[in-house]
Amino acid sequence: KFIDKRPTRFIPFAVDGTTEGYVALSMDQPNGIGVYHDEAETIFNAGSFKGTNDSISFFTQAFGGGRYTQIRADREKERIVPNLNINLMMGTQPSRLSSIFTSDRLASGFASRFLMVKCDYMQLNTEVDPFTKGKEMCEEWVDLLNHLYISGEAYKRRDMDKINIAMTEEAKQIYRQYYKLNLEQANERITANSEHIGTEAKMSTYFPRLVQILAIIHNPGTPVISEQTIHDAYDLYRYYSKTTVDIVSTLTAEANTGLPAPLELLYQALPDLEFTKKDAAAICLKLNLPARKFEISIRQKQFSSQFKLLSHGKYVKA
Repeated sequence: KFIDKRPTRFIPFAVDGTTEGYVALSMDQPNGIGVYHDEAETIFNAGSFKGTNDSISFFTQAFGGGRYTQIRADREKERIVPNLNINLMMGTQPSRLSSIFTSDRLASGFASRFLMVKCDYMQLNTEVDPFTKGKEMCEEWVDLLNHLYISGEAYKRRDMDKINIAMTEEAKQIYRQYYKLNLEQANERITANSEHIGTEAKMSTYFPRLVQILAIIHNPGTPVISEQTIHDAYDLYRYYSKTTVDIVSTLTAEANTGLPAPLELLYQALPDLEFTKKDAAAICLKLNLPARKFEISIRQKQFSSQFKLLSHGKYVKA
């Protein structure tokens, strides 16, 4: 008698794990499993966090499907997957692909087993209101702030009311202005393709946190976010942002052009079409570089092979 049994639709989706864990999960999952990694190189470079494990070989076999058997010296620890079915989805920056797909992996055809999609950053909505419900702080941050007030035992018992940080309407208006300014500056970096390492974007999340911390420092008992608090927090955020970008840029290795990291960043940000010294100076300021950085680099012949002089004060990439 034929019984039409519908297969279950549940497919586990792992956000992090090891190749050993994926095999164990696949043993009783005939529908297969999904695996997502935000930074693609972590799953290939680390494997299952064991020096003897070759994750490339594992995924090569996984993509082939079929029966998968792990032989162990202890027969009780053998793992058999009747039909290995793993769907792998990853994301990474294009500049970091070389650490994953080395020349050997390209020659073996491993890279060609993936469907690759190249995308750019979307323009940010500068009209969004930072005080809407969707922009509220996460519970982890709220708990962290409460921990600044509550002693250890009281915090564990949760027998103390949460501390509310008040904010004046005038302060909200100034906060909206700075919030919109950050989004507009981010869109300029997106358009100029100048933020390859995402430092500025990551640093921007600290602005609202600095606002709250300054309010607590100034008045721990009854913290209030005033207009001055917003101005001070923004100055502090810009300071940390600039210093962090400078430090991360110096840590970044020299690119294929052979230029130091700051000049490589400037080279990538400058337009491919004709531009003037004035245009270059404006881009330098956006990158937290001295306004005359391009002009000085040209004079010192650091950009001698990267740019051509078209006419007085006008350049184009070579």
